[in-house]
Amino acid sequence: MNQDRTFLRGEILYVQDEPEKPTSEERAHAIELHRQILALASAQQDLPEGEDSPLSYHLAGSLPLDLDFKQKLLGLRSEAKRIQTVIEYFEGILPNLRRAVQIRQKVGGNGHSH
Repeated sequence: MNQDRTFLRGEILYVQDEPEKPTSEERAHAIELHRQILALASAQQDLPEGEDSPLSYHLAGSLPLDLDFKQKLLGLRSEAKRIQTVIEYFEGILPNLRRAVQIRQKVGGNGHSH
């Protein structure tokens, strides 16, 4: 911390990710879940190509997700762990999103939600 001025300043320390990478199956599964979420919202998103891009950040950053979840991702130092966390999160929210879309469609039709 530097207190030479009336406001606090600090130096940034960049921390490298662990070398562990997600499998191609995990990447594909995370992308498919992301695609399903976007389809429910009738939206599209271009994702970065290549194995070296931080896919987890792109997947989570492109959606209005819980800020605590996003903060948790920032704390993880492994892309493999981040992708696994994204997959678990997406699998957890997809059933609720599907249900909400179905209810919205039914309510818009005849007013019955069940």
